[in-house]
Amino acid sequence: RQHRFVFAGVAVAGLALAGVPPLAGFWSKDAVIAAALDANAAWLFTAAALAATLLTGVYVARMLRLLWQGGEERRTEAPPVSAAAVAMGGALAVLVGLAAALGLAVSGLGRLLDDHVPESTLAAGLGLAGAAAGLGLGWFLPADRLLGPLAGPAGTGFRVDGGVAGMGARPAR
Repeated sequence: RQHRFVFAGVAVAGLALAGVPPLAGFWSKDAVIAAALDANAAWLFTAAALAATLLTGVYVARMLRLLWQGGEERRTEAPPVSAAAVAMGGALAVLVGLAAALGLAVSGLGRLLDDHVPESTLAAGLGLAGAAAGLGLGWFLPADRLLGPLAGPAGTGFRVDGGVAGMGARPAR
């Protein structure tokens, strides 16, 4: 929380990833959903694209909430700023700027690549609804409620007892 500019940059990048307009991720997600709607198996590809949109919104919101609220240990003062931190901040600023601005250049990029970028009002609406639902779920629901029966395995990193030996070697005997 003491590095508000870093949090703001991560928030802009995360919201771009989740597909919030007018950020770059919105336009790419919109194109993916529009292409899915036009595919032969539209129901399958559209469902997969919307599920991915929802899940992306959930994990971006969880990340932002954890970053904003912090963990159990809280620092009382900010650490000193190093040259490496300044360089990383500059790189973050460039990437955030691109995430924010490239969405405005989507039609120009399509012309530059001599390709058509799929567009659809329905796709934009579905994508925005999926992103908003995911962001809301990720921000307001506790992780154990979000994951349901997967909360236990997720807490242990989805480890399989015995690793590869437990999965393949022992069952094959």
